[in-house]
Amino acid sequence: MRPSQAGITLTEVTIVMVLAAIVTVGLVTFYVNSQATWMDASTQALAQRDATLVIEQIATETRGAYVAKVSPDAKGNPMLVLYDVGNEEFARFWWNENGDSLIHRGEGNPSKDLGAIAVTAVDQFQVDSNDTLVFVRPLRMHSTTGEPVEVSSSMALYNR
Repeated sequence: MRPSQAGITLTEVTIVMVLAAIVTVGLVTFYVNSQATWMDASTQALAQRDATLVIEQIATETRGAYVAKVSPDAKGNPMLVLYDVGNEEFARFWWNENGDSLIHRGEGNPSKDLGAIAVTAVDQFQVDSNDTLVFVRPLRMHSTTGEPVEVSSSMALYNR
């Protein structure tokens, strides 16, 4: 082989560049898809955390209640009102459906809004009660990517 013929040809360079481009496109596609999957899972986990926070807040207040009553608010959505042994209202929970779509907590009579319990938007909030239990079924929220999260629970009135 003569020294002037040593090296690589234009065809070889083109083939290597095409193969490198294919590998790079594959890696970028994999990274973008895995990032999107991680974001979906992360936002759904945050919505699940907020749903659990709402259920825990309602359960904590319900355990100290003597009486739990469910009545419709001004918009027809169920509102949970908790009373102590002296029949004084000490906590109330409602869904602000047409406002910020969040579950709010209030206290006292007249009720003072203490604000939303969590920041994830609520699609459905159903609550009812009997003499000794409060049922939340279901509490449906959606993550920022639109994935639904639904939880249900029942809580006992320990102060009966």
